Amino acid sequence: MFYFNKLGGVKIVSMTPANPGWYLRVKENFEDTEWWYMPVACWALCRSADGDLMLPCVVDDRGTLTPNDPDSNPCDLVYLPNAKVLENPAFGAIECKLIQ
Repeated sequence: MFYFNKLGGVKIVSMTPANPGWYLRVKENFEDTEWWYMPVACWALCRSADGDLMLPCVVDDRGTLTPNDPDSNPCDLVYLPNAKVLENPAFGAIECKLIQ
């Protein structure tokens, strides 16, 4: 099982594949002006003492499939079914920019 350190006591109950076109739009920090788009690979049903929540899973900077911690950085979910992913040479396939 995967446990969140920051969220404390949150564990994955199940995972399901994401449909193509879902992206996590993130910034490195709150001062950053540039958004990065990371394809959502799957959705994780997570359980905590506060109840259940569904989190998007993306590949992290170590190449591990990880549920996104919504409190760790500015982010939101976007559905862009016709977008094409352009690999950023500075980050490899981990973080992507999109063209429409």
